[in-house]
Amino acid sequence: MIEYLKILFGKKINNFNNLIFKNLLKYKKAKIGKNFYTEGKIKISSPKNIYSNLIIGDDVLIMGDIEFLLRGNGKIIIGNGVKLDSNIRLLSANDATLEINANTNIGKSTVINTGADITIGENVLISGNCYIQSSSHSIKRDNIIKFQTHEHSSISIGNDVWIGANSIVLKGVKMSNGSVLGANSLLNRDTEEYEICAGNPAKKISFRN
Repeated sequence: MIEYLKILFGKKINNFNNLIFKNLLKYKKAKIGKNFYTEGKIKISSPKNIYSNLIIGDDVLIMGDIEFLLRGNGKIIIGNGVKLDSNIRLLSANDATLEINANTNIGKSTVINTGADITIGENVLISGNCYIQSSSHSIKRDNIIKFQTHEHSSISIGNDVWIGANSIVLKGVKMSNGSVLGANSLLNRDTEEYEICAGNPAKKISFRN
């Protein structure tokens, strides 16, 4: 229904939508900076009702629907000037922190699951349909996989990094400053500064000039 209203009334509906969700976040005790703006619906969930663990900086733009999930003592920190496209899911669990630093852009339908800390640097481009996951299931043969616990290891993504569309970054990875991951790739190792890599698993191709 709201999409039809946007067609009819344009920016007025977007402004009304932004006002509703901005006040909802503040009501839930999330910390919101100046000039926050959202064009979509916001779903925020925290079984412990620790909504103050969602911290959003100044000049943050959300361009469509988004889901924030806080599990355990998980924390999500979004820096100044970050732009988030539509249908993004951000989850932080255990005692982990997901930190997205200034002026980073995240593309449509990307999922970031944080069981151990995930840090994303400044001026990073993450394309659409990416999956960044700092946890995995144990797979010991003496028990059914779904009954086993998760294993966690932090992910660090440096400044000026580009992650191509439909790519996956696995637990324990460090992407150094300036590195590039090509589209449709799976990264399960560290990268060097300004390295260009791609593939499944991703292999070094060259370096940025």
